[in-house]
This record gives sequence, C-alpha cells and structure tokens, in this order.
Amino acid sequence: MELINSGTSDDLKWSVTATNDLTCSNDLTSGEYYHPKKCQPINKLSGNSGDVKKYAEILKDIDDMVAYANDEGNTDSVKKVISTLKGQYETYLSGYTGALENFLSIIHRITDLVREYSGDGDAFAFLNGKFIGTNLKIILKYLKYSLGVDLYTVGLCLNIVGCSLVLSVSATILLIILINLDLKKNMDMKKLANTGVSEFQSNYPQIPVQPKF
Repeated sequence: MELINSGTSDDLKWSVTATNDLTCSNDLTSGEYYHPKKCQPINKLSGNSGDVKKYAEILKDIDDMVAYANDEGNTDSVKKVISTLKGQYETYLSGYTGALENFLSIIHRITDLVREYSGDGDAFAFLNGKFIGTNLKIILKYLKYSLGVDLYTVGLCLNIVGCSLVLSVSATILLIILINLDLKKNMDMKKLANTGVSEFQSNYPQIPVQPKF
C-alpha cells in the first residue's frame, strides 16, 4: 500500500487503520484514506498502468486469499479445516481424560481398602497409594514428551532395550552353564582326591594316551 500511495498521481490513499465508512463510490477529502476492505485500490486504479496497477493487483490477490482462508462456508478453507481439526482434537482429549478418570477410579478402589489403616507420617504411610499418583504423573509427562514429539525415537529405544534384554538373558544362561561346568569339575577332582582313583577313571570316556618311541 505504501508503494501504491506513493506511486499514484492522484490524491488517492489507502490505509488499514482507516476508520471511516468510505467506499470506492465516495471521494476523498484532505487527510482521508480508503480502507482496502471497503475499497480495493484496483477498483480505483483500473485505468492506470505500470507498477502501481501491478501492486494493486497483488494487494487484491492477497485479500482474496485471506478471504478464502477465512471462509467457514468452504470446506477447503484454512479456518474450516482448523475448526474441524479443533473439534476432533477436543473429542480425542475428552476420550483421553475419560480413560484417565476411569483409571484413577480403579486405583482409588484399590487404595481405599487400606486407606483407613494408613496415614500421613506413619511408618506405613506408603500404603495410602500417593506414590501411584506421582508415578502416574511422571508416566504421562514422559509419554507427552516422547510419543507426542517423536514416536520413531521411542520405538527405536524400545527395540534397543529389547535387544539388550535378549543379550542379558543369554549372557546369564551362558554364565550359569559355565559355573555349573566349573563346579562339576571341582567336585570330580575332590572326589578323585578322596577315593584315590586314577584320574583316567572319570565320568567321561577317556582315550588312553599311547607312549611315543
């Protein structure tokens, strides 16, 4: 609009801060401005040529795009799409909070069984289940910052944890086998030492070693 105002040879001015009700059919007086919503420059400068007319056409295109984006009657408009998404998101949040309320009601039914026997500051105060509420908040917080931000990273971490568990279980089993073998070897050696039996007579078949000449 500054380029239009400075480029036209007529005393025509536009401003988005204009508060009058002037339309393109009205004439401006000194110090007055048209508001582009009530009078597009292209409608007043249609007979002009050059840069001023191009600027007026650009301003008209921008205004048309803004009007289209805010048209709630059009299913493809930005405002309509966002309004629909907002409604769907509110429905999702309502279902999510409903599930949490159901979860909390179940937790309360469990904690109410011991609530009358517990109290704050007592040795068994942990029975009041307050830690469950704290843990629930922590879980929800990490769900928000993990699943809500980067689901791929969470899945990758779960895969790494799963592989680590497999390796740890396998290593534990292997360690137990090695310990059992070493334990059996020690028991056999003690048994041989106590009975005086030749070490060639063990629990496993042995192949006699032939002397070399």
